[in-house]
Amino acid sequence: MKTFKPVLAIVLGSLILGTGIAAYGDENGSKDAKPSSRRVVIPFVATTGLYSWRVGEDNSMLLEARHNDWYKATFRGYCPPLRFEQQIGVIAGPMGGFDEFSKVLVDDSICYVDTLEHIGNPDKAIKDKAS
Repeated sequence: MKTFKPVLAIVLGSLILGTGIAAYGDENGSKDAKPSSRRVVIPFVATTGLYSWRVGEDNSMLLEARHNDWYKATFRGYCPPLRFEQQIGVIAGPMGGFDEFSKVLVDDSICYVDTLEHIGNPDKAIKDKAS
C-alpha cells in the first residue's frame, strides 16, 4: 500500500508531462506547429471579464474584455433577438471563463456559441478603412 502512492505520482506526472509535450507539437512531433489551434477563452467573465459588447456583422457578437482585448463570437444557428437587445446575460463555464461552449441569454432565448476568436479593436479597424 505504501508503494502505491509513489507509483501513482509517477504515472500521473508522466501523463501530465506527456500531455504538455504533445500540445506543442504536431502529429509528427514537429515543434513548428502553429499555436492557432489553441482554445480561446475570455477569463473571469463571471466577475470582471466583460466591459462591453455589440452586435457584429452576420449576427455575430463582439465582446470587449479586460485590457481592451476584443473577441468575436459566432452562434450555432441564428440568434434572432440579438440585434434588438440592450442587455444580455452570459452563462460562463465552471471556471468563470467564456469560450465556444458558453451560452448567451437574449430576452427569453438561449444562443449557443459556436466559435470564439481573438480580434483586433473593431473601432481602430473602422478608422483605418476610412483613412
